[in-house]
Amino acid sequence: MKTASAPALSVLGTNVLRRRPNLVAGIAICAAFLFTRTQLAFTQPPPPPPPGVVVQMPDKPDPSVKIPQFDVISVKPSKETSVLVQFTPDGMRMTGVSIRFLLFEGFGGISQNQVIGVPTWATDGGFDIEAKVAAEDLPALAKLTFEQRRTMFQQILTDRFKLVAHHETRELPVYELTIGKKGSKLKESASGDPASAIPRTMFGRGKVTSTDGSLSFFITQLSRELGRPIVDKTGLTGHYDFTLEWTPEGAAPTDQSGPDIFTAIQEQLGLKLESTKGPVDVIVIDHIEKPSEN
Repeated sequence: MKTASAPALSVLGTNVLRRRPNLVAGIAICAAFLFTRTQLAFTQPPPPPPPGVVVQMPDKPDPSVKIPQFDVISVKPSKETSVLVQFTPDGMRMTGVSIRFLLFEGFGGISQNQVIGVPTWATDGGFDIEAKVAAEDLPALAKLTFEQRRTMFQQILTDRFKLVAHHETRELPVYELTIGKKGSKLKESASGDPASAIPRTMFGRGKVTSTDGSLSFFITQLSRELGRPIVDKTGLTGHYDFTLEWTPEGAAPTDQSGPDIFTAIQEQLGLKLESTKGPVDVIVIDHIEKPSEN
């Protein structure tokens, strides 16, 4: 697990993301996307999104809606050193995104050890991508959740990067997250509280602060922080207010007064992480190539 210092990440209330390129690897991948009503930002918040790109996405999927295909996909090498991803009313717009990002997020926010066969050049530079659906598919697009929208990255990979991949189930080290013996200490957010109207999850070195945040989002980031998949067996599906503080691995001797992350999760959240092995869905890349410029 990398422990280099990184700026705090803040999940705020819009759907535009910017990030700096020198983040801790476990956070960098998850940082480069935007959420339903959320934004990942830094100590200096980015400007508001341009008119017409704010997209409100439903929290729950509509089983009657079929995920549309992009009608147009534009891909070209990027000159940007930072990453911007926007979900727009007719598709998505990205600058500086890597193939690794498209792979990890397109297959459901998976971790690095769940993608086998990523070529070394997949981390070299980024791409500017604009993808749009046809006019007749706009109503269906508007009904997609964030999770459904990011699966559309797979079409970009297939059409423009010629991705051929298959799923395998492999026995890998995992963590199981359960509720501790004394019960969960998570405080469920008050739905009528104006302070909780905008979900915010703040990730910093050795600290996470959540306001109206989902446990699933926290688990995704925690999985990348710890370097292995986490199986959620808590049964907790609400939105929660909590603060988690721990001593990061490799911290200076003067900054080691707090607990490690496993102890902190148990003492402060009332949850428990246990190391085990289990079947994990992995993506095996059979073929992928650099796209031709438009």
